[in-house]
Amino acid sequence: MSPSSTTPIMIAYVKFSFPATCKRPTIPVMAGARGLIYPLHGEGYATHFELEAARGKGAEIQVIREQSFPATILKDGRHELAFAEFFKLMVAERNKYPKDSLENLIYKEVSNSAYGKLAQGVKPRNTRSFATRTTLPMSRITCPAYACAITGLVRAALIELMDAAEEVGGVVLAATTDGAMIAFPKLTYFPEADIDDIPGLYTALLSKPAIAALSQGRVNMGCPPSPVEVKHVGDEAIIMKTRGYILRANQKTQHLAKAGIQMWGGDADAQAARLEAYYESELIETWHMQTLASAQNVWDRKVADVIMIKDVNPRRVNVDFDFKVIPDDSGGFRPPVNLEEFESYRETVDNIRRRPKPKKRGAVCGQQQDTPRPARRATIDRVRLAQAGVRVCGSEEDTLRRMFLYAVAQDIAGLYPRGPEGLRITQAELAKRLNVPLSAVKNAVRRTYTQLPFSQIALITLIDFLYDAHQEFVPYQEDMDVLFLRSG
Repeated sequence: MSPSSTTPIMIAYVKFSFPATCKRPTIPVMAGARGLIYPLHGEGYATHFELEAARGKGAEIQVIREQSFPATILKDGRHELAFAEFFKLMVAERNKYPKDSLENLIYKEVSNSAYGKLAQGVKPRNTRSFATRTTLPMSRITCPAYACAITGLVRAALIELMDAAEEVGGVVLAATTDGAMIAFPKLTYFPEADIDDIPGLYTALLSKPAIAALSQGRVNMGCPPSPVEVKHVGDEAIIMKTRGYILRANQKTQHLAKAGIQMWGGDADAQAARLEAYYESELIETWHMQTLASAQNVWDRKVADVIMIKDVNPRRVNVDFDFKVIPDDSGGFRPPVNLEEFESYRETVDNIRRRPKPKKRGAVCGQQQDTPRPARRATIDRVRLAQAGVRVCGSEEDTLRRMFLYAVAQDIAGLYPRGPEGLRITQAELAKRLNVPLSAVKNAVRRTYTQLPFSQIALITLIDFLYDAHQEFVPYQEDMDVLFLRSG
């Protein structure tokens, strides 16, 4: 940031490559309808803030195109601060009224709408003017450069927030748009915890360029300098996907992100319990939902008024992980290598969630009848198995036990049980121990064993399987690593 408290505005299209050890790249790549992802390698648009952060992380950057916008110099030599006086006025007027009062919220809405007007018309959207019924054109203050600078600054600051939190012992659980859920395992929970209660965090935050720029911007508008605040505090978190999580404190729901699912009726605890129960289920459910009619539908005379509640078509509920970060063997996550890897995972997710073809059953009145088959959820373990080339059939545990049967039947890593004299037991005895048909053991000898991605559920299932297969329990040993495909 320059001595005059301004930041440059620059947008570039770049080809980039982060080190393999980089945990959190800073240059976004468009993934179609999936939004933005942050891979280690690729091409994408980035602002000055994101490029500065990328260089700090050791990225190699090749600029393909760039456009910069120099600051306006005033007569006294100072740089002109875009919108600073306007936002300073909005903040001052808003602070005259109690929090959450109508006047306070109106000034907040006017301030927040300024960004919308800066970006209006930059990208065509299905939003129309009520005055002309045509698609909204650019506003009188539309400026792609400012719009990009705002979103790029916030994206870079969000990544810096996660980096800073980890530097002082935090564990990032989830993050999206302008906030993150972060655990601090070594700190004792108390309900009024704030930034200053986390040793070293405030200093770590202000050492980051984008967060420092946000802080200076707040000072320019007459606000307190800290751009980070604690919204919710809890002692238990359940993370499902980017916008799906539950935060509890003393078993009471403090914050609930519903993954885009609308729930009607019941308090936050009841809704959280319903979402958690579905997250733990195997099958995809279809829920009937309701919503308020939109102003656009009122204008088009599809409904009578905006407060009318209308039925929405039944919708398949999705709380499956989105794979914008890739799970690893340790139970953690890493960035995707490139856009292709992310799309490969997403294609696997879609294939798993696709409704299976109905099973054929007996004819009735001369016509073949089909039995509907429910689709299964694309859990992280199920997707990892499919990515490794394993045919997923039934639950994860069913699939793992089938593959371990192949390994035992083929004596991989010496797993086939032996008798007292060191000779293999019969296939019939093995089938009896495992409670499977003898034909399953015979078929397993001929099947191809595929190395499995290492995970907690795979290790537990293997230990259970070994317990069943051997009269005397055989514990997991180092040479059994041949069963697993280790990844980074």
